Amino acid sequence: MKNRNYILYLVVVLLFMSVGGNIYTYRLNQKREERKEAREKEAAKKAEAAAAHAASPFDNPNTDPMAAKIPQQQKITSIQFEKTKHDFGKMNEGDIPKTTFEFTNTGQEPLLITSAVASCGCTVANWPRGPIAPGESSRIDVAFDSKKKSGEVTKTVTVTCNTIPPKQVLTIRGTVIPKN
Repeated sequence: MKNRNYILYLVVVLLFMSVGGNIYTYRLNQKREERKEAREKEAAKKAEAAAAHAASPFDNPNTDPMAAKIPQQQKITSIQFEKTKHDFGKMNEGDIPKTTFEFTNTGQEPLLITSAVASCGCTVANWPRGPIAPGESSRIDVAFDSKKKSGEVTKTVTVTCNTIPPKQVLTIRGTVIPKN
């Protein structure tokens, strides 16, 4: 009888150790998974912080903030300007002459102008923010402030859009007669 009790005792102990060992292994694996998830969350936070820093508006100040909403996989089209240069001729200092650069989307896809950046603060360009359908025409209005300018002036407006090449340069020029 003592032998049977001893064997039964050993079976119970071995069974308990086996179950206890499985519980210990389960808890160990669970803690490993928790540490792994914590590391992944920390890496995601660091990536978000790096992305937030890279998205600073000061990184690229001369672009239209709406340009970020245009899909990265843009279809390429083509643009044809009626003119790319305009001469205002003579103007008095302080005048603000304006001109219009008309263009047509000559491609098969919608034309998206993402920016029209002037070469200096005295020149302002106003361009269409929405898509221009194939075959449709539109315009870019350009104004030049001749305040504190004199003599021959030449300014440019760089238009960025979904064409090849992606940048088109418009040029304005004139002669500013200074005030006496």
